[in-house]
Amino acid sequence: MDATIGKCSEAHRAIASGASPYPRHHLRHPSAMECLAGVLERSGGFRVLRRLDVALAPLPDEVEHRLALFVDVETTGLDPRVDGIIQLACVPFGYDPEGRVTAVYEPLEQLRDPGTPIPAEITRLTGIDDDMVRGRAINVSSVESLVSRAALVVAHNAAFDRSFLERLIPGFAQMPWACSMTDLPWREEGATTLKLEVLALQAGFFYEAHQALNDCLAAVELLRRPLPLTGRGAMAELLRSARRETARITAVRAPFERKDLLKRRAYRWREPAGGDGPKAWTIEIASESLEEELRYLREEVYGTPFDPPVVRLTAYDRYSDRV
Repeated sequence: MDATIGKCSEAHRAIASGASPYPRHHLRHPSAMECLAGVLERSGGFRVLRRLDVALAPLPDEVEHRLALFVDVETTGLDPRVDGIIQLACVPFGYDPEGRVTAVYEPLEQLRDPGTPIPAEITRLTGIDDDMVRGRAINVSSVESLVSRAALVVAHNAAFDRSFLERLIPGFAQMPWACSMTDLPWREEGATTLKLEVLALQAGFFYEAHQALNDCLAAVELLRRPLPLTGRGAMAELLRSARRETARITAVRAPFERKDLLKRRAYRWREPAGGDGPKAWTIEIASESLEEELRYLREEVYGTPFDPPVVRLTAYDRYSDRV
């Protein structure tokens, strides 16, 4: 260890003095590189990003605590009614009763031929082209076997992934789901965006984004870490959010001139699944806030005693477009 620190110190002096290049094999030593990164960070003028490196363990016959399954799909487009999955990744990981990630297990990753050409913009984003998926199919029974062992399915933007996966693999429709994008208070924790690759950068690591397996591993790494401002465990917070009951209000027949009020209150314009039914502003809130929100709508939006439709949701149906 002393020798490594000595090499690192010599490297610092060589770099600072502008001397001839320091022997490369010393700089490539992991301890020396980490030492150099520490010097840069302690200077206050630099922030160093580490490449994501996850230690994967074989999935045992019996998991010590509970098993969650992080999933991500790459698709030919955004509409599950007409677009198809071209890549699926599932990363099983263990967590204990306190919500700490205990292990990350060997993933399942498969390509799928969607039966239609992959759009050029999707290939540019994901690196997946028609030749890579030709004749390929997802082994549904292998995925179902993995799903059957899990206590929870997690995705980053679960509303997107769940809508595709429920159509392809029936077991996903019976599972409780959580969303690492919306079930965690990223904004309150100082995040400037909910995009996974940016959350990773803000957490101090980088990875090759928009590939299903890499996205899963990056998201599990975020769940393994404490939240940046409060220090609360990310996975523990996710579990608390997933266990809550929420209420989705669909503000049908809301007057057009009230749209800015609804937008400021975090309502979102939503089209019904399958294209059936009215388009409307919707919001999902904690069940205990339902009466207060309905009162607001009556007084500030409708101006009448009208109560819009309400659906109560749990992790078993939240994020599903079946609801």
